[in-house]
Amino acid sequence: MQKLSRLKIAILLTTGIFLLEVAGSLITNSMALLSDAVHMLTDVVALIISASALVLARRKPDLRRTYGFHRVEIFAALVNGLVVILIAFFILYEAYERILTVEQVASFEMLLIAVAGLCTNAAVLKILGHSDDLNVKGAYLHVLGDMLSSIAVVCGAVLIVLTGIMVIDPLLSIGISVIIIYSAGRLVKEAVDILLEKAPKHINTPGLLEEMRRVEGVVEIHDVRLWSVCSNVAAMSAHVVVRDMKVSETERIIEKLNAILEKHGIFITTFQLECRTCGKDVVCGIDHCGRE
Repeated sequence: MQKLSRLKIAILLTTGIFLLEVAGSLITNSMALLSDAVHMLTDVVALIISASALVLARRKPDLRRTYGFHRVEIFAALVNGLVVILIAFFILYEAYERILTVEQVASFEMLLIAVAGLCTNAAVLKILGHSDDLNVKGAYLHVLGDMLSSIAVVCGAVLIVLTGIMVIDPLLSIGISVIIIYSAGRLVKEAVDILLEKAPKHINTPGLLEEMRRVEGVVEIHDVRLWSVCSNVAAMSAHVVVRDMKVSETERIIEKLNAILEKHGIFITTFQLECRTCGKDVVCGIDHCGRE
């Protein structure tokens, strides 16, 4: 099954169980189910973002959008993360109110819905499977995290059924909300880092530059720019100082540099070849803002 088809099936299943848990939280009066539903919502959005990234990546750039539509994924992730954090804080407040005034929960019905959520998460994990695609792998990890939350809700529902202690429900809700805020916070941070065009976190920039300098014919590398276009597309530009040689001879150097970068997942590159150093640091001219 193709990656996009698997993601579409996963989106349908996850959306269905999200709606079921929202309805179930209203029927059973369970804050834990509502928290798990919000966590499920983050999975729905993560899966939609992953599917959108696959679709948008197929659209060719044009003269107005020279990078194509990759950044749509990042804006969607940023908005999703911020909205989910706000919802999670609202749930924390409601859970606090529930602890002060304990309310009855339909624990058996809560247990049935929680088990349905757990089974759906397990099915989605099976559909997504293990993948080398970072985009799909990110969606897989999202669903895996939600499955752990579903396990917690199931265990809590069992405890309520056995003990009748209703305060377990808001306490579970608080725990899940903290997990949501942490995971959504990481999502927001990653989106902001990409929008600020930080270097990809998985790349050791000094080590990469040192590897590039060892290419025969390269004298120095400076004025380096390394950034993420989106979560799985990285780009680099640099000034490369080479020995005095014919232009036709520099093609071999560029091919070797690109081969090194491709090993690190960098496929968009621009090199400006020079025959003398600028006399500045590796990243020179970085403080252009505010200059004439």
